[in-house]
Amino acid sequence: MPVLVKGVCFLNVPHTTAGITINEGADPSVQRDILNSLNRLIPHELNYFHREGNADAHIKSTLVGTSTHVIVEEGKLLLRYVAIDLLL
Repeated sequence: MPVLVKGVCFLNVPHTTAGITINEGADPSVQRDILNSLNRLIPHELNYFHREGNADAHIKSTLVGTSTHVIVEEGKLLLRYVAIDLLL
């Protein structure tokens, strides 16, 4: 199996109600703060036109984004004090 020694790793979430982001990984409360803020900005219960019950997730996914990239050096992702967060 080939190993990527140096380059770029592209990450993509192929779903319309999930997002991916890179942020601080040392303190897990950062992810909770992001999710709490998104939930305050885009509440689940609102008068959305999309009636499947997940319109808020589509909006959050659009704002956060469904892809990101990470630099690879010496076969490792360069994620010093950060983490890749999958937001569902």
